Amino acid sequence: MLSCFEDIIAIPCGTLLASATGVITKVMESEKKVSVVLVCGSGENFVVTEFKQNSANALQKYLSVGNVLKLQSVKAQRFNEKFDGQKFFQTPFPFEFVVTKHSKICLVKTEVLAAKEFTQLVAGRFYKIKCVLTTPFSLIGEMFAAVVGDLCGKRADLFISGEKLPEMFGQLDSKDQLELKRCFVKIEDECMQLNVLASDVNVCGCKVTIGDKLVTPVKRKSDEAILSPQSAKK
Repeated sequence: MLSCFEDIIAIPCGTLLASATGVITKVMESEKKVSVVLVCGSGENFVVTEFKQNSANALQKYLSVGNVLKLQSVKAQRFNEKFDGQKFFQTPFPFEFVVTKHSKICLVKTEVLAAKEFTQLVAGRFYKIKCVLTTPFSLIGEMFAAVVGDLCGKRADLFISGEKLPEMFGQLDSKDQLELKRCFVKIEDECMQLNVLASDVNVCGCKVTIGDKLVTPVKRKSDEAILSPQSAKK
């Protein structure tokens, strides 16, 4: 369903017929344009930009973090030499996708799998799962973040996006249990990351004791590709 690194890196700069599918993680809008950061199935960021004056505003109705977008007939435009787009957007790709009047963008329905422990999770997919806070939340950028564990002593980093985060989660502490109704899984080096919208988090209202020493369920060497659904099956 989601594009992987190999799919996107093979796209030549300059083509008007590029296509990709990813999950929105960030929206940046100005008077002249809107840029959306998406993550592909293997965990890398890619960017799509729409100039409001030169397009049909195809992105406007989909500007919600967590939406899965399928892009078709977009231009792969190399980043300007004066602007380090790769560094700014934290993407390995030397280009961004630009929406034209011929582009097609659609919202993709995603399957949410049920899981009971972190070892069942595969990068690039959505899951419903319960977890337990090991610390209070910290503010990182515009997100609430905390280390969480499952009942089997496995570890992950949890990132929550949305509005009214302090009101919803600011009073929570270690041992509070959360139910993530639709979280997206990424693997960053040796760390599992769970990304979820505030509206998709239920506070269970109970305390759960887990082990003090949590173990990362998935690891990779720093020179290996980020875990993808295909590599997880090997």
